[in-house]
Amino acid sequence: MVPPFTISSTIGREQMTNTVDMMKPQDVNTSLYFAKDFARRRVKFVRKNILKRDPDARIYMLIMTDGLENTSLQAAKNNHFGRYRNIKKYQQAVKRKTKKAMGKHNFWQVYPIVFIGQDLVNSFESNGIKDEQSRQEFIKREFEPMRGAKGAPLRKTDNVSPEVIASADVKQLAERFREEFIAASFGFHIPKGYVGQKVKMQLFTNGDQPVGEFVGIYKKKGSKYVFQITDKSDGLTFLSPNKKNILKSTNKKKSDLISKFQINRLRVNGSFVAIPKDTDNNNVKQFVQKCDYKKTKKTEGNRGLWIWNSEYDAQAGTTTNAYIITLLDGSKSILKESATSEEEKLEVYRQMQDAMKQMIYIATGTKTNKE
Repeated sequence: MVPPFTISSTIGREQMTNTVDMMKPQDVNTSLYFAKDFARRRVKFVRKNILKRDPDARIYMLIMTDGLENTSLQAAKNNHFGRYRNIKKYQQAVKRKTKKAMGKHNFWQVYPIVFIGQDLVNSFESNGIKDEQSRQEFIKREFEPMRGAKGAPLRKTDNVSPEVIASADVKQLAERFREEFIAASFGFHIPKGYVGQKVKMQLFTNGDQPVGEFVGIYKKKGSKYVFQITDKSDGLTFLSPNKKNILKSTNKKKSDLISKFQINRLRVNGSFVAIPKDTDNNNVKQFVQKCDYKKTKKTEGNRGLWIWNSEYDAQAGTTTNAYIITLLDGSKSILKESATSEEEKLEVYRQMQDAMKQMIYIATGTKTNKE
C-alpha cells in the first residue's frame, strides 16, 4: 500500500509515484480483502486526524490486482483482524468496516481494477469458461464485492459505486479508469458581491468556442448561499442536485469572499468532459447580469448585457481535496515464470506500476507523464 502524500504539489505527486516505482512483487498469494481491510485502517486514521479540518474532502481507494482472492482469511487471522468462517463473511465485514471508516459526510469510492493475466486465464480454463460474456460475468461476480461508494454531496439515490474495470491489456486499464472516474465534475465560485444577480459560466477544453455553458441566479437564503441553475446549452448535462436545480455552497466560513459550488457527472453530448484548471488559457469564463431574481426581471442598469468578470480565477476556490489510497497486487502470479531475465520476469508488474501512476495523475486532476 502506498503511504499518504500531499498531492496538491508536484513534489507530493512525484513522491507518490516514486513510491509506486519502488514497490516490488513478493513470493506471496493474493489477499484482496485483507488488503482492503488494512487500507480502511489508514482511512480511519486520516478521518480522525485530518478530515475533521477538511470535511468536503473526497476519498478514493484504487485496488489493482491480476488474480483471485485466496489467502485473506488466514491473513486476517494472523494479523488479529478477526476470524471468519468463510470469505463471504469476511467480504461483508470488510464492506461494513470500510463504510464505517469512511464516515458520514465524505464522498468516497473504491475502484476494483483487474488485469486479466495468466492467473485469471487459468481460472477461466479450470471453470470451463470459454466465451467472452461468461468471462465478464465471472469477473463481475468475483470482484464486485470490492466495490463501494458514498455519493455525498450527490443524491443518495444515485449509484456512484464504480464498475469493475477489467482488461487483458494493462495499458488499457488507465484509460478505462479515466472513463469511469467520477471526477468528471466542475467546481466554480462566485463572489459574494454578486448576490441577487444572474451568473453565466462558459466552459472550454481547447479552442475559442465553449463546449458548454449554464446560467443561474445567485442567492442568499438566511446565512446560506445557493445557485439555482435556470438554463444551459444544448448537449450539456450533469447530475441534478434536486428538482429545482439548486446548488448549495460547499464552503461554510462567513469570512470567505466567495461561494464555492460543484457540479458532478458533467457531460457534453453524452461524453464525460473534464475542464482543465488552466487560468492562462481561460478555460472557464464567468459573466454577470443584474436582475431582480424575485421577479426575474432585468434591471435598467445594464439593459440585460452580460458583463465579463475578467478577474475570475479558474483555480481559486474550485479544488476539492482528495485522499487517495492505492493498493497494488504484488503476488507471485504477476511474475513471468518463463522469463530468461529479471527484467522480463517483472515486465507485467512494471506495466501495472505504470498504469497505477497514470491513475494517480488522473485522480489528482493533472496531466499524466505521457501527455
